[in-house]
Amino acid sequence: MSNHQEIGENIGLVSATNTEFNILNGLLVNGGLNNLEEGRLEDLRWMTGSFEGKRIILVRSGVGKANAAASTQYLIDNFHPDIVIDLGLAGLLDQALPQTSVIVANSAQEWDAGIQKPVENNTDYDTGKVIERAKKLDKRVVSGTIITGDTFITDPEQRNELQIKHNAVAVDMESAAVAKICHRNSVPFLIIKAFSDSADKNAQVSLDRNFNHAVKASFSVLKKLIHRKIV
Repeated sequence: MSNHQEIGENIGLVSATNTEFNILNGLLVNGGLNNLEEGRLEDLRWMTGSFEGKRIILVRSGVGKANAAASTQYLIDNFHPDIVIDLGLAGLLDQALPQTSVIVANSAQEWDAGIQKPVENNTDYDTGKVIERAKKLDKRVVSGTIITGDTFITDPEQRNELQIKHNAVAVDMESAAVAKICHRNSVPFLIIKAFSDSADKNAQVSLDRNFNHAVKASFSVLKKLIHRKIV
C-alpha cells in the first residue's frame, strides 16, 4: 500500500474491454475529471486525473485472467494505488436476484483452475463495512462471492452448477485475478460489477443490449462511494 494517510486518496480502476474503458473515461471526464494524462503500453491503456478530490487511475486490462493479472500488477508497480477496484460487467448466477442488481463482492474465486480458495482482502481494509455502506447508498447493491474463469457462460445448466458449487452470486472473467494480485501485493481491493446477462443461452444478446447501462450502473455505485469518502 502507498503512504497516503487515507485509503482511497489514490484509486486504481481496472476495466476489461476497450468499450468499457471508453465509457468510464467519458463518465469520469463528464463528472469533472481534470489534469488528465493518458498512456499506452502495448495492449494496455491507462488514463489518470483528479476526480472528486481523489487521484483516479483507470486501466484497460483486456479480457481474461492473464490480462487482468498483468494489468493489475502494472497498475500497482507504476501508480502505487491505495486501493484497486475492478469495475464493469458480470453474469448473474443467482436467479433469485433482480437483473438490475449491482454486486459489491466480499470475495472472488477462480472456478476453472482446480480447487481454489476464495480471495479476500488481507489488509486492514474493511470490505464488509464498505458493502453495508454501499447498500445504504444504493438499493441495487447486493453482496456475495463472484467467481472468475476464462469462459463466457452461456449454458443455464452450467450456470446453476457453478452457483451451487461455489455459493456464488456472479461470474466474470477478471475479478479473481485482480483480487489475487492485490492480495499478493497487500493492496486492498474492491469488486463492483453490474449484471449484463443471466449466463444463459441469450447471454451474448443480453450483453450487447445491456452493456452501456451495466457499465454506467457499476460506475454509479463507485461514484456514490467516492463522494461519501468511504472508498
